[in-house]
Amino acid sequence: MMKNKKIFGLIHYFDLIVILVILGIVIFGGSMFFQNDDLQVNRLNTSNNYSIDFLLSGVREATYNNINTGDLFYVSETNKAIGRVKSLEVIDHEIFSINNTGEIVKAVHPNKKDVYIVIEGPGSKNGSNLTMGNKIIKIGNLMEIYNDLVETTPVIYGIEEVKN
Repeated sequence: MMKNKKIFGLIHYFDLIVILVILGIVIFGGSMFFQNDDLQVNRLNTSNNYSIDFLLSGVREATYNNINTGDLFYVSETNKAIGRVKSLEVIDHEIFSINNTGEIVKAVHPNKKDVYIVIEGPGSKNGSNLTMGNKIIKIGNLMEIYNDLVETTPVIYGIEEVKN
């Protein structure tokens, strides 16, 4: 009667299950004990200061004259502060056109400027996402931001962590 409950006549089914469970516990415990600490949660979730580069393309004087270094900017969607303007650069806005002979011509628009703004503020990084002002920041996205005098929608073209 015992002969029918053995695998190949050598080991009982119940004994095999017990051995597999013990082996699984030993392997799991060993992997937990010898695991590498490279992926700790405190490294994935960090809070630091970040520098965000914005581009306002083709704006008029009323817009860029109302943005100054030190201005506090907010995210329009959440009304939370994103940071302060660290630098501001205003350059001529260039447009490309094709003339009557089919050549590409670069011309400076007389009434518009390109404005490069660097805003620095606190943010939290969770994995690959950076959040500032309760809004996820990604290069290439448009973001509606405002200060006390102007509201605008620049393109995010750079993100850098500020080293203290």
